Amino acid sequence: MRLFCATCKKTITKGIYDFSMANYTIPLCMTCQNGKEKKTETRDENISALLRATPEALRLKTGLTDKGWKVIHEDKDRHKHVDLAIREAKIVIEVDGSHHNSNSKQGISDIKRTFHDFVNRDIITLRIPNSVMNDNDTIEEVVIVLDNLLKERVKKLAEEETLKKQAKLGRLFYTILILVLLYFTIKNLGLI
Repeated sequence: MRLFCATCKKTITKGIYDFSMANYTIPLCMTCQNGKEKKTETRDENISALLRATPEALRLKTGLTDKGWKVIHEDKDRHKHVDLAIREAKIVIEVDGSHHNSNSKQGISDIKRTFHDFVNRDIITLRIPNSVMNDNDTIEEVVIVLDNLLKERVKKLAEEETLKKQAKLGRLFYTILILVLLYFTIKNLGLI
């Protein structure tokens, strides 16, 4: 199993991992332990985010990281914080507690945010109840399903990008063709 620094995502050895867990309670590479690579405020924000994290979100993050995904924990933008973000796939994951199901105002707020992100930013929000993140077999099953979903999403985004580029090239080709035809028409009419 590969081990990663929680701050900069560099691979770390088992010895560095053990030392960091004993002294910082999160895995940090030597550089981030010394605070040389990143500004202290950024490092402190990342450490603070990990300390605020629910155990369920951390389990899911670990599972997805083990599958090779770059998972950003406690990602934030102008509008909100999300538990986990996989930017490559344009997917955010919320590991929701029971209040998301029992409080109607919270439920409506969640739906509106999900709608806004999808319509305005092409970001898919997945909501995972934290109750399914307490059993190791269930966690592994959730990670497998999410890994497959992320792979498909990345593939679809790449296909869409290819289609956009092809459409742009097609428009450019037709523009050039029209200009060439226009040139020869004007030339045949003796206007140039």
